Amino acid sequence: MRKFATEQYLFQPSLTLREVVHTLATMTDEPINLVLSRLNRLDDKIDRLIDRVGELTTRMGSLETLVAHIHSDMAAQSVRIDNLSSRLEKVERRLELREA
Repeated sequence: MRKFATEQYLFQPSLTLREVVHTLATMTDEPINLVLSRLNRLDDKIDRLIDRVGELTTRMGSLETLVAHIHSDMAAQSVRIDNLSSRLEKVERRLELREA
């Protein structure tokens, strides 16, 4: 009978969280400790996830920087190849090696 009355009391909309926690604490400490231990575990897991996401974000930034350098190097190589190609065409024209 007491359990039913306590459940009715806990679900009243006018109760504050402090009143609900106090009522639960007076009922028994075991469920509160169980909930707190679960919440602590969740908090630890979330902290580890936040750290891991931070590490992955740093690594992703490094990869983006490396890809940008590779693109820059490829663009420079492309310019050099274009310059060599135009120089080769000039040499071929002077030596009349190209077929018209």
